[in-house]
Amino acid sequence: MGQVYLGRSARGDLAAVKTIRSELAGEAAFHERFAQEVAAAQRVNGAFTPLVVDADPAADVPWLATAYVPAPSLSRLVYSCGPLPPRTVNWLAAGCAAALESIHGAGLVHRDLKPSNVLVAHDGPRVIDFGVAWTPDRAKGMAGRGAVGTPAYRAPEQASDSHWASVAGDVYSLGATLLFAATGHPPYAGETVADVMMKLGAEAPDLTGLPDELSELITACLQRIPHERPTPSEVLARVEQVGEVRTVFARERSCLPEGAMALVAEYQRYPHFVGHSPAGQEHGDDQPTSAGGIGLSWL
Repeated sequence: MGQVYLGRSARGDLAAVKTIRSELAGEAAFHERFAQEVAAAQRVNGAFTPLVVDADPAADVPWLATAYVPAPSLSRLVYSCGPLPPRTVNWLAAGCAAALESIHGAGLVHRDLKPSNVLVAHDGPRVIDFGVAWTPDRAKGMAGRGAVGTPAYRAPEQASDSHWASVAGDVYSLGATLLFAATGHPPYAGETVADVMMKLGAEAPDLTGLPDELSELITACLQRIPHERPTPSEVLARVEQVGEVRTVFARERSCLPEGAMALVAEYQRYPHFVGHSPAGQEHGDDQPTSAGGIGLSWL
């Protein structure tokens, strides 16, 4: 949909400023939809989603600014430090499930939850990029914009209808994202989007390398039948049964291993250049890109 720039307010606060592609910005209908999206995003208020600080959907180039989170994406963290231990994955699951509760509670469906849309800070994850989130009754209206979501993290029901959007679809994407965090690969991979979509529609997910202690949670999220998946609240309840996650968040401690904490510390010291990942690293996720000198990501 556009690009994201690093911005600074008059007070010196950093923000991620999301701008819309010019060919979309020229459509009156898109301006109206974007204004509705901004209003919805401003209703999202949770500890694990970045705050919307300002927006101008009526501008010649519509834009939305959210608080800048000085943290690497989950995709970059795993590519730099390797798959994360079960304790850390449960910690991520709790934060991401709480974020989805906030998003769904505002009447939104994210539709593109994936490793590059989860920033991993020392005090928990932040689910970002509401720029592709829409209320369920308006999701079908985006049919002319192409497929929604990233194939490797898309729910099976989207293999036959790529514009399908639901709370259950977000939970599937959460399971796929957690699988990547634990193993370094998504549930489905292929040389092309068509390969991934074919596997998504017909094959069981690849759970190679998934630790036994995470199997129940992640396989529940990856159920092929949407109503058999847990809700975000149920995911949070399952994770809290582990016994440690609630205590960690309450004490504002991190579950990140030492190497991951060192990477997070880099981002805290200064706004970080993203650059490009080596070819193929994203496993179907979209590549980070530089924007305006300091790169964040595509919307």
